[in-house]
Amino acid sequence: MKKLLAIFIAAVIILGAVEVVRKPSAQQIVDDFDSIVHVISLTQITRDSKLIGKRENVGKDTYIGSYSSSCISENGRDVVFGGASVKDRKIKLKVKILTESGAASLRVRTGSDVKEYSVDENGIIEKTFDFDSGGNYAMIIYNNFTGTVEMTSEYEK
Repeated sequence: MKKLLAIFIAAVIILGAVEVVRKPSAQQIVDDFDSIVHVISLTQITRDSKLIGKRENVGKDTYIGSYSSSCISENGRDVVFGGASVKDRKIKLKVKILTESGAASLRVRTGSDVKEYSVDENGIIEKTFDFDSGGNYAMIIYNNFTGTVEMTSEYEK
């Protein structure tokens, strides 16, 4: 945690020095700061090589894309979508979980609030979330799970 804080402080100092020389608009400063915060937040998202399932993002946007997994007795957690930002986003998550045994669920962290969601009688979760500024992440939790998971994340219009 101390290392992450030191990197963040160094990035803010460097950004400040660059911004003084560049004389950007207020929006450019916010966008630059948001980019730095987002890059640092990527450490919270499960790397592709460590995922239980497979993720496809839309371009470099870590908030939207698709995810799928086919599991046999899987345990663990995939932090699939999200990041930290100074900007607000409205995200629609659609999840389909077909369970043969064990359990899998959707967990969403918005800031410091963490909630877990279970599927309805059809194996579906469909919900829109307000991802306010700060850290916001969508993850799948596996508990001795055998079955399949499909999830899409898109911006709500």
